[in-house]
Amino acid sequence: MHFAQQSLNIAIFGLSLKVLSEIKLVIENLLPKDTLINWTNIADPKLQVLMVNDMFFDAPSIQKLIKNQNIRLLRLITHATKHGKIEDNILYLPLSDTNSLKNWLSEEPITTEVQSSNSAHIQTEISSQDLYMIVQEVLNPENGNIQVFDQHGILAMVDPRNQWVWVSRDKITHKTDDSLNTVYATMNDRHAFNDIQRQDLKNWLWNLLWRSPTFHHFVKAQDCFYLKQWPQPESKQDRYDIMRMSACFAQGANIITVAERLGLSVDRVIQFVSSARAVGMGTIIHKNQVKYPAQQASSEDSGLMKKFFGKLRRRLGL
Repeated sequence: MHFAQQSLNIAIFGLSLKVLSEIKLVIENLLPKDTLINWTNIADPKLQVLMVNDMFFDAPSIQKLIKNQNIRLLRLITHATKHGKIEDNILYLPLSDTNSLKNWLSEEPITTEVQSSNSAHIQTEISSQDLYMIVQEVLNPENGNIQVFDQHGILAMVDPRNQWVWVSRDKITHKTDDSLNTVYATMNDRHAFNDIQRQDLKNWLWNLLWRSPTFHHFVKAQDCFYLKQWPQPESKQDRYDIMRMSACFAQGANIITVAERLGLSVDRVIQFVSSARAVGMGTIIHKNQVKYPAQQASSEDSGLMKKFFGKLRRRLGL
């Protein structure tokens, strides 16, 4: 027999992993032992409590969430003397004194009864178009310096005008999800990345999206695509497949055809094309613009293609 249990769904947004872990531990110690704490994210439709770094408070995704959902909110600000105090829904860090937070958590009945179950976690559906537009904001040359972040913290500092990126040391191999967003950066924010080597923005963003399944739905299987700029894959394991797909789409090709010719799944080819299209490395074309494969490939053409892929394998050490 399963008994009802008190449950509280909490999301903490925009903090470093160290500070995030510290706050979680404090909250777990403050709440009654019979309260089941669900550490979730901002896309959870059952979200009850949101704690957000003040620098991200005005981000469109946060403002949309606050307006559309009935949640309790705390803005998190570091202050020299007000450690742990709460004023006007602002929690001042660090949490040297936890009394204010304890009182805030118990002010009103914010917990709900849930039945123990193995039910799947439900996520708020975000359209592919919305996700696509967020990627375009990262690349938009009309923007000044911006910070790219998601629910796990800051991913990178970006200069869209000059197409450079400075990647956070904590997020070098990080993938992302539908909490990806941007916020304008101050001079102090920019200075924090001064000792980090810059990278090409499009290549970094392509690799980030390649690793992130949320962003693999920007094209359909029947689409045809022309690749203008080859990506530079970071994953050695995936590099050979990516280079082969690049060679095909550089001629203009159909997604299903490439999958069949290279012996890859359609989903993997869609993953490649979606990432490339999102960052502007290519464009969707009409089927009559497709050049791969040649309609009547001669034995000489086939030999050249085999020779090309042979050189590619040797070059990649495969």
